[in-house]
Amino acid sequence: MKSYLIFEEVGRSDSGKTKIIDVKNNDDVYLGSIKWKPGWRSYVFLPYEYTIFDRKCLAEIADYLNKLVLDKID
Repeated sequence: MKSYLIFEEVGRSDSGKTKIIDVKNNDDVYLGSIKWKPGWRSYVFLPYEYTIFDRKCLAEIADYLNKLVLDKID
């Protein structure tokens, strides 16, 4: 599957336990970020205002979130 997105770790949460990841498209345009949501006990995608996504991009984001939760990403 062709990758449409770039996932870049940009930091850690205040506790240092979880990652903060910027999501950009292949043109290096910021689309949103991925952060840990403690109440949900999961990583979530926080889209930037007025961004739109097709099913392929959403699937790629969902796949990345699944890998994060399963701790399969360094």
